[in-house]
Amino acid sequence: MSVSNPPDLPPTPTSAQEIPPGTPCPRCGYDLAGLSPDGQCPECGGANRNALSPYRLANASPAFIKRLHFGAALTQVWVALAIASTITWRAVLLLAPGYSPTVWQYSPLFYICTELLRYVAWWLISSPDPSNPSLARRDKCRRTFRILLFANLIADAVFWLASLSRFYVYDFAIDTIATILFAASLIASMVYLRSLAHRIPSDRFHRRATIILRVSIVTVVVHLGASPLLTGFLFSFGLGNYFELSSLAYIISAAAMYLAYFFLLHLTRRELKNIQEQM
Repeated sequence: MSVSNPPDLPPTPTSAQEIPPGTPCPRCGYDLAGLSPDGQCPECGGANRNALSPYRLANASPAFIKRLHFGAALTQVWVALAIASTITWRAVLLLAPGYSPTVWQYSPLFYICTELLRYVAWWLISSPDPSNPSLARRDKCRRTFRILLFANLIADAVFWLASLSRFYVYDFAIDTIATILFAASLIASMVYLRSLAHRIPSDRFHRRATIILRVSIVTVVVHLGASPLLTGFLFSFGLGNYFELSSLAYIISAAAMYLAYFFLLHLTRRELKNIQEQM
């Protein structure tokens, strides 16, 4: 399916027409009403024609593109830290089966820092486009991502506050909900990044993002199935062999999941960088 001509991209008027009222410049927000599409913005000198197709990321605010690029870079940093912490944590469980701390108990400061980094990075990535408020309201992928992000933050906050209590007892339900919301948020972020292909536009980016998304869904399912929420029960019932097998599956699926996400972020940053260079 071609993405070069998105369905809700408004047609570009001819030079004989005037820019309709309420059309802001995508760069500075100046009202271009009544001006010629072939002219320039009196405020910033940008091409007026760019305001007639704000759906394209190339015509979005440079500050918005910079924010997306920075958010993707921060997310890559978080992914690298997540891979390192996951491998280290599961290695501890394999080498010392009788000792099964959560990541929070193993290194609380590191856990909090990486989680805060993730929320900041995802908040930047899911920022609405200020040059096109109507599109921001209609962007279901971005809005769904933000809703899941808020839900995940609330679940994590409950878990953190409970952990700080002197009467803390590990809550299976809270951990399960937080884990599922994290997985849903991760997939939602990938869906949103793929949706940007329609605004670049790039068929190649869309095809690659689709493949990465499908692989990631499989790895997320395997990752959840091999999570400590399940393997802890296997070990408690004396199924040590299955515990080791599930731990290995957990590490491999986590590495595959995070590497796929890292590559998608790399593709996104490259496209955004190309747009920045052409502005």
